Amino acid sequence: MSDYKPPKNKKTNALHAVARSGLGAIPFAGTAAIEILNRIVAPPLEQRKEEWMLNFGNALLRLEKKQKLFLKTYLINISL
Repeated sequence: MSDYKPPKNKKTNALHAVARSGLGAIPFAGTAAIEILNRIVAPPLEQRKEEWMLNFGNALLRLEKKQKLFLKTYLINISL
């Protein structure tokens, strides 16, 4: 069940933010350096969010198959 708890902030998020701030202080090239950092090392919270969403989505698909539910039908009815 712990797989379905949304991810929370950790110290690695702060380290990533500090690195981004340091790179942002570089005149003229700071913005580009931040983008390169984000391409090389994805923000830790974003990585955990992506993993969480995949786990949650897979759990919904398993539930749909096991219970023979059709989630799209429920979502359409909710939006009406």
